[in-house]
Amino acid sequence: MDEIDELNLIVAEIDGRNVLDWDVTLNIKNLGVLIFYGNGAELGDFGQFAESLKKEKLKTYPKENIIIVSMQNKNLFFDYLSKFNKFQIEELHVFSHAAGGGLYLGYHNQESATSRTIAYNQSVRRGTKITYEEVIEAEVGALFTDDYLTKKALKVKSNKTLFSPTATIKFWGCNSGVSNWVYSDTPPTYYWSALNEKNTPKPSIAQATADFFQRETFGATSGSHIEFLVNGKW
Repeated sequence: MDEIDELNLIVAEIDGRNVLDWDVTLNIKNLGVLIFYGNGAELGDFGQFAESLKKEKLKTYPKENIIIVSMQNKNLFFDYLSKFNKFQIEELHVFSHAAGGGLYLGYHNQESATSRTIAYNQSVRRGTKITYEEVIEAEVGALFTDDYLTKKALKVKSNKTLFSPTATIKFWGCNSGVSNWVYSDTPPTYYWSALNEKNTPKPSIAQATADFFQRETFGATSGSHIEFLVNGKW
């Protein structure tokens, strides 16, 4: 824990996890690591970070039990996890741009920009402010804390063997462990602020993920957060 604290990480504590639901007869051969990476944009190829982490995890897991997936769409995020059956996830890592209330998997990609522009322009044409629900739907590249409250997230719940009892989740992204995130715009634009209309104060995306999956989740409590392995230490 000392090393984790020095890396400016927090563990999102889990409320109400019932150990009686755990399958404690797991075989280590059935455990593995799933690594998602989003669009790095100006910070470069996050896939390289994923590959670097894979090399480190090969010391513990067989190569067939370490899977790397490019993930830039939250709908695909939920769909992929709902169907995942290669192994039980012992570690889930996500390399992505982030803010306190969300992971920006599709940061600056064309799909996200197009969807956002269409939704905003529709609100301008009808002469009303864009709604909370419309922003949640339009932001296909952003996994918000609010997304865990939607129907598309519920299908993941049906995958009862997705995580091992001791699984952990780690978000490699700025401010992913910061709670009470408040969204803002530059007037007269009204878009991101619509997310403040409901479910406030917002938990951190790390905390919301911990509560949803009932697994410990690590998130950064500050901005730029990059770790390097030097002489066996992160």
